[in-house]
Amino acid sequence: MESAVSDADHSKGRAVPVISNDALLAKLQQQQQSITSMCQAGNHSTSTSDSCSMQRQHWCVDDYTIMDKLYTGYASTVFKAQCKRSGEVVVLKIYTLASVCDLYKYQIYREVNVHAQLRHSNIVHLYAAFQEGDRVVMVQEYADGSDLFTLLHKYGGRLSERLAVQMVIEPFLRVMHYLHLKGFIHRDIKPENILFTKDMVLKLGDFGLAIDLREERAVTRAGTLDYMTAQSMPRSESDSADAKVYMNLSSGAVGSKAQATPVVSVA
Repeated sequence: MESAVSDADHSKGRAVPVISNDALLAKLQQQQQSITSMCQAGNHSTSTSDSCSMQRQHWCVDDYTIMDKLYTGYASTVFKAQCKRSGEVVVLKIYTLASVCDLYKYQIYREVNVHAQLRHSNIVHLYAAFQEGDRVVMVQEYADGSDLFTLLHKYGGRLSERLAVQMVIEPFLRVMHYLHLKGFIHRDIKPENILFTKDMVLKLGDFGLAIDLREERAVTRAGTLDYMTAQSMPRSESDSADAKVYMNLSSGAVGSKAQATPVVSVA
């Protein structure tokens, strides 16, 4: 769950929509109504449990018992938590608006807007998004297995061809095909964002950099440096990129955890 470099890290170049706190709240409330409506209609098949079991008129952080802190980044903190009403174990991704600029606030809305439109068995399910004070909270499915990076190290940096195809490659290609057909691009694909349930079902997560190509163009180079292609890197960082081996499921070329190096430039 490492923070990647985002559009909000670089404010130069093409104009990006800026929204106020009130506008952000209105958009989040509108999005939440949409999520609730879909839940009522039974469209919650991507969750590993009954997402409607957590349905309610009012959402608040106090409805959850914090079990563990999973990650702390520049603008967000991610917790493992349990819903007091349903007993469901979830992930709470909490953004603090007071600590971010207007551009980043737009990016938070964009993440919610994109993620809420996704319904696929290999995508981490978004149950709800709401604002509480100066915090924006995303309630997400908890992938209770591991991530691909950890899994590769567990197996000595390599998987058998059959296991790699069945467990990783096939479901990953299905979910990428789904995203691209709908006009979305993830922009931060890396082993740490490829998660698994305890039953080893692949779940793609972290849509913080994802965009809807029907609404905006991908005019910035964004991602995590260690997993960016040479074509998407700034020139100074790309000279030796072709010689790097990022990940090889069968040969075992797995390095250390990617560092969230601030690299964003305007195309």
